[in-house]
Amino acid sequence: MTAPTGEGIAELVEALDHRLAARTSGALESARLARAAAQLDGILTERLRALLHDPRLGLEVDRLVQAVAGHELDPYEAADRIMERVAPGA
Repeated sequence: MTAPTGEGIAELVEALDHRLAARTSGALESARLARAAAQLDGILTERLRALLHDPRLGLEVDRLVQAVAGHELDPYEAADRIMERVAPGA
């Protein structure tokens, strides 16, 4: 874009109009909220995964994995037991 020739002015105005339309329609807010939710989900997933590899839980998790693999325990029940250990009452 150059000011002396006016080249690119139309494209800039179009981009600004598009951004204004997105802002007034709520699209920007929706995108911002979706990004924040994805960030939070990623952080929580990472932290929960780290808890599962914590040596204090290791033996119990291993035992539950074995029970699920041996069809002695439903995987949902195993997950519930682990969640109760890392986040009681959750």
